[in-house]
Amino acid sequence: MTENNTMQRNLPRQERSLERVKQIIDSAAALFDEIGIANATPSDIAKASGLTRTSLYRYFPNKASIIRALAERHLQALELRFSAVASDLLLEDRIELVIEIYAEFYQNEPGYMAVWSGVDSLPELKSIDQSALDFHSAVIQKQMVSIVADDLDTEQIKMISVILPRTVGSILRLAVQEPELADKYVREAKLLAKVYLTHYADLAAYKLKVNQNDD
Repeated sequence: MTENNTMQRNLPRQERSLERVKQIIDSAAALFDEIGIANATPSDIAKASGLTRTSLYRYFPNKASIIRALAERHLQALELRFSAVASDLLLEDRIELVIEIYAEFYQNEPGYMAVWSGVDSLPELKSIDQSALDFHSAVIQKQMVSIVADDLDTEQIKMISVILPRTVGSILRLAVQEPELADKYVREAKLLAKVYLTHYADLAAYKLKVNQNDD
């Protein structure tokens, strides 16, 4: 399946059509939460949306394009939340807040858990997974790495920006799967991120001290 086949058809401009697109995405999110993205068929989504399958295809060419639209909605909502994070927060406070936002989305945002725990299992959605990884990496770099140290090299930043979102995301998915342990999992995710990033902060401080002594 090509990249173009997963793209939403030209977004209708009429308000009524825009509402129908929203209805389809909302219905798909609820359905994905109920039965998972792998099990939901276009016919299921059409039925949940109160449409025929033919009518559904007027707005989306296939299931992958619906998942893409929902994923983009998630990332836009996250971006809005992160844009409100105060720029003067200390590292530990910033880690706490960022992980709490992610945990809230996994637990409460319609379709979020279903999409981001299943998107990497479908080959045709590989580009969505990569887009999300790029987004989360940018969040990590802006919200956390940038205040750990200014002199981390490019390779270190890349490794942090890949490893931390993947690892924390796995823990937060466990928090949804085992709700009785959710608070503990979220605490562990925060601890992991703090220890991991503090290591780099200490390393940068040590390098700075060595360089100053050499001078």
